Amino acid sequence: MSASSKNDTNETAYDVVPYQSWPFAQSHPDRLAVMAKLFGLDPTRIDRSRVLELGCAAGGNLLPLAQTYSASQFVGIDLSARELCDGQQSLDQLSLSNIELRQANILDVDASFGTFDYIIAHGVFSWIPTEVQEHVFRLCKALLRPHGVAYISFNTYPGWHMRGMIRSMLTYHTRQFSEPREQIEQARGLLKFLSHSVPTEGNPYGAYLQQELEWCEQSDDSYLYHDLLAGINEPTLFHEFVDRAESHGLQYLSECDLASMASCNFNKDIDETLQRLSQDLIQIEQYMDFLRNRTFRQTLLCHREHALDRTLNPKYCRTLHFASPLAPESSSVDLAEGVVERFAASGIAVNSSNPMIKAAHVLMSRAWPVWIPFDQLTHEAMRLASIDPTDEPQRQRRSMQLGEHLIRCFASRAVVVHSAPPTFETVLNDRPAVTDLTRYQAKTLGYVTNQKHEVVQLDAFCRCIAERLDGTRTISQLTNEIHEMISNGQLRYTDHGDDSAQSRSQLNELPLDKTSREVQWALDQIRSAFLLVASFRNSSSSSPN
Repeated sequence: MSASSKNDTNETAYDVVPYQSWPFAQSHPDRLAVMAKLFGLDPTRIDRSRVLELGCAAGGNLLPLAQTYSASQFVGIDLSARELCDGQQSLDQLSLSNIELRQANILDVDASFGTFDYIIAHGVFSWIPTEVQEHVFRLCKALLRPHGVAYISFNTYPGWHMRGMIRSMLTYHTRQFSEPREQIEQARGLLKFLSHSVPTEGNPYGAYLQQELEWCEQSDDSYLYHDLLAGINEPTLFHEFVDRAESHGLQYLSECDLASMASCNFNKDIDETLQRLSQDLIQIEQYMDFLRNRTFRQTLLCHREHALDRTLNPKYCRTLHFASPLAPESSSVDLAEGVVERFAASGIAVNSSNPMIKAAHVLMSRAWPVWIPFDQLTHEAMRLASIDPTDEPQRQRRSMQLGEHLIRCFASRAVVVHSAPPTFETVLNDRPAVTDLTRYQAKTLGYVTNQKHEVVQLDAFCRCIAERLDGTRTISQLTNEIHEMISNGQLRYTDHGDDSAQSRSQLNELPLDKTSREVQWALDQIRSAFLLVASFRNSSSSSPN
């Protein structure tokens, strides 16, 4: 993303080669709020907050948030006129009044911007001069509200030593070429040459280099140009980053992912050694970077005045929502005390003999992908496990046990945690709707952003359906409209809706039935991609221009 050059009138590298403006789920205020709550802060509700993004590009990260949280305010700044022009075009089509995209140098951001609950700087810090990095820290201290959270991602050592070596090779080779596209082409040529020329068998250097080269070759042009060929790319050790933040009155809160902080995810011997070697959390984090050869961090900061609670106290679960894709392996879960049941999915498994915990996993499995407020989960788990809810001491004990278990599961990625209710719909009603932004992206881009702040690729047929999901059409009306478009040659069948030779043989006799199956298939794809919302969430019922 565009960072900062003192001469704002000059064309930036991001004007020449625009950076793809994606949503970054890891920077979503919901994630920041969850981590803040777990460590004892009281962050502002994400649906009533002010958010600043430094280096917002075309607004790909902020626009979906502004669309979803209409009562929150969003400000994005970027130096690239081209990126902001693209973002403003999208904004003009969506008629959102709670977001502002400004062309500005990071050094020009000051108190006149107001204060914020969340500050995001993704893909910025390592690519700006030291003086601008220091200003980012100053901004976080000056503009963050008392319980505010700042997200700063940056390249880190030791992992970036090898990647930095490749960067040195590429910048050496491409320095003789002046045009960005030619530099990118030449960089890819050198990567291919190195990949084919350095032996890997019996050669640790070659094997490691090959791994990094494969990663580079899979990167898109904008990443290759801005991350590996950029004039500035300065990784840092984690403890040095924290020291600098502390010098500005900030402190390390956490990473955006609790699992990356859990030393218990290493084997027991490694975990015990880490605890012996380290005097505090910062040292543990630094040693874990050494063990993992970490290249990139997504670090959260807060004001230094707060005495953070590092115990991961289960009492903080009461304001959180929980979900888990883990399903019981047995067809009928025995909730009796002492009977071990196993819940698993995608290589992650949890075993428990605790009735309350087993009941909670059954409930989360049934509700998936919807998340459940902790108090509701506690109440329903007690009822399912036949635990007397009027026995207050037992209720308190069981609730604490469940909270401790859920936090451990969060640290091992067996459970997903949120700070607010879901904004997607899981049931397909007769007048399905997606957001105005989704319909606009479906019409103008090859991808859309879902309600989990993720990029979703849709085929042409699904995009055509998504464009029309404004909440005003019934499924029958939608089917008739799509059928007419197909009959007129404006749209082609995808054949996804037909799952048998018999149905395919009947297409000529029942073309409307085929269209109905195709539309239903597309709606199922849109629903399962977390794109459906209640129609009232749209800012308008009219289709984007």
